[in-house]
Amino acid sequence: MPVPLSIFGRPFLITPEQRPKLVDPVLVWDSPAGASGKPREDVTFVVNINNLKAGSPPPLPRSGEPLVFEVKKGAARNAFGLGITVGRTDNNDISVPDPSVSRFQGYFQLDPRTGGWTFTDAGSTNGTFLNGRRLAPSKPEPLGSFAAISFGNVAMRFFVPQEFFRYLDDMANR
Repeated sequence: MPVPLSIFGRPFLITPEQRPKLVDPVLVWDSPAGASGKPREDVTFVVNINNLKAGSPPPLPRSGEPLVFEVKKGAARNAFGLGITVGRTDNNDISVPDPSVSRFQGYFQLDPRTGGWTFTDAGSTNGTFLNGRRLAPSKPEPLGSFAAISFGNVAMRFFVPQEFFRYLDDMANR
């Protein structure tokens, strides 16, 4: 489940020596924006109503309040053991409620040889883009920190923990 950046990042906005340990990488999803940088009004989202608590808003980013997803195996109801799944439906480890995201978009994996992360597109309808380049289906692609990754029309940033701390420090100093 995504968490607003202001809540997720709060424990880390202290001196580096006092910060709690962050083990997993994160994805940061900012509000959708057009070329002007203003939120787009033509973007629509779909959310599984069964997962929402009464009166709670859908888990979508708002302007100035990005959402953070931890890239880790979640409590999702899937048997996919090869990696951390991303898709539109609830049975993914990371569920992104946008119609341009496939039900099963792809998956993240930690490469045990290099310690680096990869993403593999699962043949998604609208594709996955890494730093502006469309990924070939079923081919793992290495992810660098601060990589721009888009699932369909949903643009996010991938951060390993140390780079996420730098991002938080930059955001706090704005």
